[in-house]
Amino acid sequence: MRSGPSAGGQRPGGGCPNRLIVEEVPKTSGTRFRMAYRRCSASAFPIFLNQATPVSPKLAWRVDYTNRDSVRLTAVNQGNAHIQITGLELTPVGANGTPIKTSVLDYLLPNQARTWIIEARESADLCK
Repeated sequence: MRSGPSAGGQRPGGGCPNRLIVEEVPKTSGTRFRMAYRRCSASAFPIFLNQATPVSPKLAWRVDYTNRDSVRLTAVNQGNAHIQITGLELTPVGANGTPIKTSVLDYLLPNQARTWIIEARESADLCK
């Protein structure tokens, strides 16, 4: 296992964003013939460490209307800490619009953006 800073380097709030990289290399067989091809598998996991200086995420949201039945929702993390987004809720135009809820599971690192396309239900009108 290796642990170290990602390619992004230092964060504004201090410290480095880290990834834990796990690599698995298959064992060689005990025969005198060597394998010509050995498959290696690797996985990378984000590691979030507590910082000595105060850090906090700061999200900026933008909605772009793609058509009458869907919108493009974009979040940009302008802060100096990561945030986990577990769900989205949009309320259509009009006083009695039913909120459209979507489950997501995304991390937004500092200076990173994420975009979702939200489809309207039949009874909802996202754009008026």
